[in-house]
Amino acid sequence: MLTTGTTSKQAESKMNTNRKTAIIAGTLFIVATTASLVGNGLTGPVLAATDYLSTVSSHGNRVIVGTLLSFIAAAASSGIAISLYPVLRKHSEGLAMGAVGFRLIEGVFYMVGALCLLARTRQNLCAWDGLAALHAQIGRALDGPDEVAPGAQLFSLLA
Repeated sequence: MLTTGTTSKQAESKMNTNRKTAIIAGTLFIVATTASLVGNGLTGPVLAATDYLSTVSSHGNRVIVGTLLSFIAAAASSGIAISLYPVLRKHSEGLAMGAVGFRLIEGVFYMVGALCLLARTRQNLCAWDGLAALHAQIGRALDGPDEVAPGAQLFSLLA
């Protein structure tokens, strides 16, 4: 009878631990998804504008908030991997490491995208006249007319 009570308490303790892990992972899933969707909703229209180089500078705060949300999504997606590892390891350690690795790669991609967007915003906020002209030239080369050959667009940047 004593072993049954001990086993029951161990099972209950294990279930509480799994429940805490599930709550943490679920919360991180919601945070990562919400931050990613809202961040993309804020930065998407700015980047999809026809003259996105000037639009980024005029909507700097919106882009910075979207970037901050991308950083939050990166941290949350990495947290999902770390919180689920102990549970997944019990089933297969190799697959658990794979899940952690791919979640960490997801977090790195969030960070790289956010840093690129932040660098673009920072460049536009600190642009001098020469740098603004270079940005305009890059924008024209990237969004140039279809009848101009791509090599000519790149050559115009070097000139």
